[in-house]
Amino acid sequence: MNTKYILIIIVVVAVALGASYAFYREKESSPMIIRAGTLQGGISTLDIMQYYNLSEKYGYELQVYRFDKTTDIINALASGSIDVAVIPSEMAANMLLQNISVKIIAPEMLQNQAILTVKGNISAQELKGKTVATLLSTGTYMMFKAYMKYIYNITVSEQGKGNDTIYAINTLPGSFLDVMRENDIYAIIAWEPFVSEAVVNYNASIIADYQTFWKEANMSGEPVMLIWVASPSASNNKELINSFLKTREDAVNIWNGNENETISALMSIYNLNEKTAEYLYSRVTVLDNNLSQGVIDGIRSSWKLAWIGGYLTSDPSSIGDQVFYK
Repeated sequence: MNTKYILIIIVVVAVALGASYAFYREKESSPMIIRAGTLQGGISTLDIMQYYNLSEKYGYELQVYRFDKTTDIINALASGSIDVAVIPSEMAANMLLQNISVKIIAPEMLQNQAILTVKGNISAQELKGKTVATLLSTGTYMMFKAYMKYIYNITVSEQGKGNDTIYAINTLPGSFLDVMRENDIYAIIAWEPFVSEAVVNYNASIIADYQTFWKEANMSGEPVMLIWVASPSASNNKELINSFLKTREDAVNIWNGNENETISALMSIYNLNEKTAEYLYSRVTVLDNNLSQGVIDGIRSSWKLAWIGGYLTSDPSSIGDQVFYK
């Protein structure tokens, strides 16, 4: 063969091998990416992870997606557009009952929702015949319906006012604090940081909080509000899940062990004044990664309430323990 052609072949092969080596070298050096989802305006340890860039210690890139609606989080998990998400425990049950095989990898925090008013002193059962406002698509609303029915035998309806029912209207979280002042809205049902903002900045009173309801309903286990789940596509990726849980553990240690750092992060992320952030911090209980029996019992109790409230259309007791990450 002509020496000229031999040289050309050698050069082409060398270039190809070099490109292949560079590709695999780049692939090996690229950090793992974990895509985490949360509801816009909902606090969690994800805030601490992102604010202090805690994932860097474990060699992966944390990408945070904040969704306007809980249904958007469900769709993103189901499609594999995100790997993990912090969601209400009853939402996970709803997905599992629809054969969307998410894996529950950690608890997040205890219930911090509350019913608030600026209209004066009133008990929860005295809301009958009055109008309340909240985001109807949330587990917070469904749990409110369940608590009212289970504890007081009061029906909550979106269909119109009635003397024997509580009338609930839909309101976006960003409007909670404004509608609370409207004449025909007696109370709002909210979660943090809106609860603390209402109390500190709007002189609202807490009619009742969900942990009080939990005790009155005589529920078993911890009153778990939020949990972390892995998407079906990420559920068997132990490296991804364990890396994320290590990062979350660091965030929990900051939250529970360094009040000043946590308050600074919350002030910055949610544009809160210091007094509001301090009040919020005093109301929130963040849980570690341990899926203890008390936590699992609490999650299952919240599923039972969600079934009573109508959010779950079938009995969640059929969900087996294999959905909890070991």
